[in-house]
Amino acid sequence: KGTYNPTLNFNDNVELTDPILSRFDLLAVVRDEVDEDYDDALASFVINSHMKNHPQIHEDMNLIESEAISEEDRVQKLKETQEFLDKNLLPNNRLAQQETNLIPQEMLKKYLIYAKRFIKPKLSEIDQDKITSFYADIRRESNIA
Repeated sequence: KGTYNPTLNFNDNVELTDPILSRFDLLAVVRDEVDEDYDDALASFVINSHMKNHPQIHEDMNLIESEAISEEDRVQKLKETQEFLDKNLLPNNRLAQQETNLIPQEMLKKYLIYAKRFIKPKLSEIDQDKITSFYADIRRESNIA
């Protein structure tokens, strides 16, 4: 098969035996919606990331940043490295457009550190009971299906 069929129940889609399924407390379906443009852009992003982290690029950048070469050689090496990347990197315009609204990674790190240190949510007893009840209901329903 290879594709999840939403018209079938979970057991028929995954084709696992009941003894194996019974070992899990919670089962969830994560579906990959097919989007060829996005998949191509994501593949380009991954390949480009690997290209940018290629040992030769790092070696070139270390040489460019070192004081062992003249300014003229530094400019030439930087130009060569940039030309190599421009020639070999794949276009991934769709991902680039989507990334414009993302939170910068450094800001996200700072936020997570702040949240871990200062944000201490507390669940009331009523909320704890609701979560417990909800979890029990899900478990009961999964055993019936």
